[in-house]
Amino acid sequence: MGMGQGFVVDTPDGGFTIVAIDGAVIGAGWTGDPHDMEDTLTGIVRIFGYMHPRVRPGEFMLMGADEIGPHLAPDAPIEDIEIRWFEKVRGKGKCADVERVERVSSVDPALMRAARAVNAYYGGDTESVQRVPVRYEAADFRSQTWEALRALEPGRTITYSELAALAGRPKAVRPAASACAANPLPLFIPCHRVIRSDGSQGGFRDGLAVKQRLLARETWGERTSLGVPENLMTLVAAH
Repeated sequence: MGMGQGFVVDTPDGGFTIVAIDGAVIGAGWTGDPHDMEDTLTGIVRIFGYMHPRVRPGEFMLMGADEIGPHLAPDAPIEDIEIRWFEKVRGKGKCADVERVERVSSVDPALMRAARAVNAYYGGDTESVQRVPVRYEAADFRSQTWEALRALEPGRTITYSELAALAGRPKAVRPAASACAANPLPLFIPCHRVIRSDGSQGGFRDGLAVKQRLLARETWGERTSLGVPENLMTLVAAH
């Protein structure tokens, strides 16, 4: 794989990091305090661990700007983005080296589209994240499970048994649950909408508290105004 690009969106549930390459999002997840570089990089290593080796980029750029730097309005064209710095992480999911560079020549359109979609999700458009192009590799049933989740509308929850049936193997309840646990793209593949048959929450890789808040947001339409500078260009590094 080539060079991946990452971006951190500051959400009420913490920093949400998006990784994209060649026009598609390949990894995502909540990565702790978006103003803490060590916290964020630790979370990114975790995200890389969920990616299939054939999808995982060999090099990675994490882009951002300080709070007084350039920012992106939700409807601004990609060409208007100015990147002030980025962090470059070498290695397959390991923070082997971090290098600061002043500028980057281009931004993957999928990265900014995904950032806008996360912004829209927290603003009330809970379907926005399922319109973002994604890429993943997995065995057939796992891929079918993720495809079924991508089609699951916000506000609806299903059980692991129902998910197995939607994926074409009604008796494969445990593999369906395993597919949720291995999801490389939370929010974009909404495994948080799957619960246990007894009505309890079940697991969630980013914590049950986040799962509960996501379901509440989708069920009752809770909205959060994130503020554009903090939302789309928020990762702060100590200078």
